[in-house]
Amino acid sequence: MKRSCDEPSTSSRKRARPVRFTVQQIMDALADSDTDEAEFHQEYYDNSSSDDDFDSDMASDDEDGGRSKEPKPIEPSKKVRALRLLAIKVGCHLRWNLMAMEKGIPTPILQALLIHLLQICVPSVIDNIHNPDLEVSGLSELGFFVVHLFHRWCVRSVVRDSFPTKPVKQGFMGMPGQVDPAIVMAQATDTIIRKFKEELPASITFLENCLQMLETEHGTARMPMLECFSLPTEESDGQLLWDNGIDVTAQEMICQICFDLGALYFFKSDYRKAYEKFRICKQLHSKLEEPVYCSIDVDRLRGYLTSCSSLLGVVADTNQPSLFDRAEAARKRDFIGIVEILCEDNLKQELDMVYRGNLQDELQKRGLTDIHVNVYLCNVVRTVLEGKALVSPILDTLKAADTYILSFLIDLLSNVMKGSSVTQRSNLKCFIWHLIELLPPESAFSQQVLSCDLASYFNEAEIAELAVDDIDSNNMYLQDFGMEEATNMTSYPSTRESSYNMSDVEGQLLAVYDPKLIKDLLTELYENRGLNREQIISLNENWQVPKELKHMLDNVDKLREFDRIYLHVLIAKARHCMDLRIYERARQLFHAVSSILQDVSYVMKKHVGWQVLLTELSQVSFNEGALGDHMSLSDLLMQCKQCLTLIRLGQDITPSIEVVEHCTAFLCNIGEWNYLSDLNNTADGFIEFSRLLAAVVKDLGQQQKSLRKQARDLWDAVLGIYQPGNAKRPQTTRDSAMRRDQQYGILPRDLFLSFLHRLREPTALSLLTSLLAKMQSILKEDSTGEISTEYQHLWPSTVGSPGTSVSAVEESLKSVLAHSLRVCPSRPAWLRTQADVCLAEGAHATAMRFYLEAGLVATDFFTCPVPKQVYDDTVFRRMIRCCQQMQCHTQVAVLCQFLEDSGPDYATAFKALQERNVYDAMDAYYCCIWDVSILEFLVHLHSRKGQMDKRQAALRALSQMDLNSNNPDQIQRRAVHVRKAKFLRALAKQYLG
Repeated sequence: MKRSCDEPSTSSRKRARPVRFTVQQIMDALADSDTDEAEFHQEYYDNSSSDDDFDSDMASDDEDGGRSKEPKPIEPSKKVRALRLLAIKVGCHLRWNLMAMEKGIPTPILQALLIHLLQICVPSVIDNIHNPDLEVSGLSELGFFVVHLFHRWCVRSVVRDSFPTKPVKQGFMGMPGQVDPAIVMAQATDTIIRKFKEELPASITFLENCLQMLETEHGTARMPMLECFSLPTEESDGQLLWDNGIDVTAQEMICQICFDLGALYFFKSDYRKAYEKFRICKQLHSKLEEPVYCSIDVDRLRGYLTSCSSLLGVVADTNQPSLFDRAEAARKRDFIGIVEILCEDNLKQELDMVYRGNLQDELQKRGLTDIHVNVYLCNVVRTVLEGKALVSPILDTLKAADTYILSFLIDLLSNVMKGSSVTQRSNLKCFIWHLIELLPPESAFSQQVLSCDLASYFNEAEIAELAVDDIDSNNMYLQDFGMEEATNMTSYPSTRESSYNMSDVEGQLLAVYDPKLIKDLLTELYENRGLNREQIISLNENWQVPKELKHMLDNVDKLREFDRIYLHVLIAKARHCMDLRIYERARQLFHAVSSILQDVSYVMKKHVGWQVLLTELSQVSFNEGALGDHMSLSDLLMQCKQCLTLIRLGQDITPSIEVVEHCTAFLCNIGEWNYLSDLNNTADGFIEFSRLLAAVVKDLGQQQKSLRKQARDLWDAVLGIYQPGNAKRPQTTRDSAMRRDQQYGILPRDLFLSFLHRLREPTALSLLTSLLAKMQSILKEDSTGEISTEYQHLWPSTVGSPGTSVSAVEESLKSVLAHSLRVCPSRPAWLRTQADVCLAEGAHATAMRFYLEAGLVATDFFTCPVPKQVYDDTVFRRMIRCCQQMQCHTQVAVLCQFLEDSGPDYATAFKALQERNVYDAMDAYYCCIWDVSILEFLVHLHSRKGQMDKRQAALRALSQMDLNSNNPDQIQRRAVHVRKAKFLRALAKQYLG
């Protein structure tokens, strides 16, 4: 085999001690410690007489610079040669994988490594490395590999330079005359890339010639390995043993070169050539079993192929195309075969539902009705498998569907059922049950289900129920209550499991709500089948009866056991309807219970009446202004006051804690502050807390002295709630009254939070949020993390009670804030408070989102200046703190201009602009800077670092006419406002988009 360089003499037989070096020494040897990195690269490309050694190119001679005589090459020492050989051996260890080497080695150092490899292997080619006429056939197998490796790296470097990268981490301003090594390295990299771009045609020509030679002559290349190089010792030079190299097959070489050339052609927008290269690369890569040299990013290759196929309108030549590729191909063929692909995806679930929804929308826009219906049904079945489908939307489609559509749906369900899991099969069966119940009888859907493979997935009892053609009778109980159609039930969660058998008495009892039908079914179960009370009540775990009513049911002597069961089921069903927010049905069931108890128990009838009141209050709380047919707001207000009067008078028959809680919350929400503030001499916690809250709200804006006293009373009451041992809920209102006479808080903690979640009045919520925020700030003793709220001036600055639970206060504040923002999501003060809470927890991105949302809702997306009470210097400094923690340092510099009271914070701004790790849009924000001093600093900073593009961006921002200091004040204010709004909108798009 032809040698690329002369082998050194054989080393001495005497054993010599090997030389050991550090990684840094190897790097220094490659960069040459005597010469600056940038000088080396400039000399390498500009020196026309370059027969000298690699080291002489990097040497400089100031004394003989003016002489015409060529300087004498400096022979590298044995230590330097050993270090460079170690670097070469590292490349051999990596199998010359440029992908791995580019990640860990800077571009100038990697260039020095490859140049030194060329000098060792093919020294005669160094001068002509970029010559377009370089003959591939004239190179040895070793030289062919090394030269092609260098040109591959040139091509890859140009492509990598087009990708966005993280900015180079810059140091702080150094001493005058001091050079930043990072800047020198970046400048050297720019010089190298610029030269590569100029010589790019030569690299492309050489690699194309390599492909042609490999395809025609089926040659191989010799890759140097570790065994080819022996390090010099103290007494002898090393040897170069090229026979120890590894032969790389033509298939590997072609595959690797095609991938790099394809990436370059893709970068140059020559998608046809890129596609051909990638196609060859994929074909060859699939045939390589154990490649020794070829290293391909398969995911990137697949992405390149998909992009080229889409841009060129061709089908990617792949052995097993993915469902996405097949769906895209079908979309280009007018959606031919798209239904079969979606049916397959229902089992594999590879396609995203967003993508499937886009296909459905596109079909609808193009008017392809038949395919659109099939695709819609496929998407519905997919959502059923995920447990997310709603029955109501599909009913309109199926009611107007013909026999073909129903048959298609049944076939679709049959195919999916075969490969479904246990959970998915349960979802599908439940979906089929709903369709059978809600579709009209003339559709004959149940008969089609029974006559196909789906019937095998139902047991005998379920098949018997499917065969019963009485769907209209099953919906009679809905018509009894004035509901328009059966589909209204789909708005609420179903309590019936898929295993319920509607042909059984138990199943019918769970489904019906007519009192007469309920009584008939209970008679069948109790008298004919012999089920006892516990067995009947346990049919549904959601059948819960309030404790006071359950106690009365057990102790009323006039009731038979069957009547107790009947009343228990009616009350339980009514309460379940309240939970499901079906309030009209709950009222009718409670009225039925009240009529039965007319002559049985006055006390129990009274409690049932309070349950009706509770139903009305729950409906008003859920849907403000919604009341029953025979109830007005004044009637509801009168009944609430009557309940509280019974508590105050200490009557024997008093409403439950739940009723009192709803009544007091209702009075607070409608603003009955005068009435509530006059409720003295009461031992009930809800009434007493409402009185204290009403006293503060009523006197807001009055004399500060009297308001402070009332605020202090409310503060002490809330503070007592968070004392140790105050978390247990009392059983009755009498227990609650007894607690007021002990050293406990005014309310148990869980009842207090429950009451706060029922409040909807903005002033009351703001007061309580402010109180809890102030209490948390004092307990945590963190002055820097104080939470900004309204009415902060009302509360004391110290907490007198020891042992207050800080974690409980913190959790309560977050809970109340979340509830307040659900009530009114666009209140700036609450959004700012929420941002402060997130900042105190270290959630900086979330804090920024709420800060920006507060300003956004206050100014209609920053169309006018943000009010001072929303954005003050405190808010801006906290936004700066958030951006600092997220390393968005350019945003920090821009926000430093917003400070008005103390003026721009130049120290923070200048320090931020010099930070090395920056994760924001950087120079894209320069147009939002109006402070001339900051812009001038940016111009100087980028000039010093040699960043000309960013320097020009700063100069463009500085040269805007509206920033001229001689402009009138009105123009200057408008310039500031425009830049503020632009910057805040950009932040809002980032954090809220």
